[in-house]
Amino acid sequence: MTTKLWFALFAVLFLFLLVRNFVLGAGEIGRLRIGPLTLAPFGPLVSLGVLFGIHLMRRWAARFGLEWDGVFAAVGWMLVVGFVGSHLLDVALYRPQDFFELGVLLDFRTDYSSFGGLLCGGVTAAIAFRRHGVPLLRGMECTLYGFIGGWLFGRLGCFSVHDHPGRETTFALGVPVGGVVRHDLGLYELLYTIVLFGAVQIGTRTRRPDGWLVAVAATSYAPVRFALDFLRVRDATYAGLTPAQWACIPLLVLGLVFVARVCAAAD
Repeated sequence: MTTKLWFALFAVLFLFLLVRNFVLGAGEIGRLRIGPLTLAPFGPLVSLGVLFGIHLMRRWAARFGLEWDGVFAAVGWMLVVGFVGSHLLDVALYRPQDFFELGVLLDFRTDYSSFGGLLCGGVTAAIAFRRHGVPLLRGMECTLYGFIGGWLFGRLGCFSVHDHPGRETTFALGVPVGGVVRHDLGLYELLYTIVLFGAVQIGTRTRRPDGWLVAVAATSYAPVRFALDFLRVRDATYAGLTPAQWACIPLLVLGLVFVARVCAAAD
């Protein structure tokens, strides 16, 4: 499927969910009702995100001279370790009291940490790239490009089931959760990701110094996620901040390091 068809599919699904939630007021958590059919949208949307991410990585590799076989060899391990690590870290950080409950650890239907997936998947990809002779920074940027694109469908899945409800609100984009209108943090991150992906698409039109994508993604996502987490409810906190907020601090530092590197390379 071409990139334009992927964009069209995303646009149709996003428009459908917007109409369903804000026009029809039918934002039932966990499933979609279409006539006589009842569908669980989260899993299929995440799967679409994985496929779209791989598609984007292949385009990036072809455009910027990376051997696709070496990149693709890392994808399988990256996905498996990323998903498993994302779940385990979510339980460890947000529900540590349940970490030694085997039933909770093996229940991969819910509870994923985006930072956990990024960390575990990223480390795994880096190891695989070194083994297959893929330049590390260029390979990681290829992976990040696919991750950002796949995140569009992933956060669309979060929005479809409202699995990140925030504080009560009268904001126009609030959604009813349990009879109370709340911020939908999955939707907010989706809107951010649309802007980020659009900026990245514009940025890829010309060749830029290695590291520019890390600089853009890290320095934009860290403050956005840090601010949004203040709207969360029932999240575990450590010294007043959620685990994701603590992770945003080194992420921002990393982004600023790459900003300096890119600026130096551009001079």
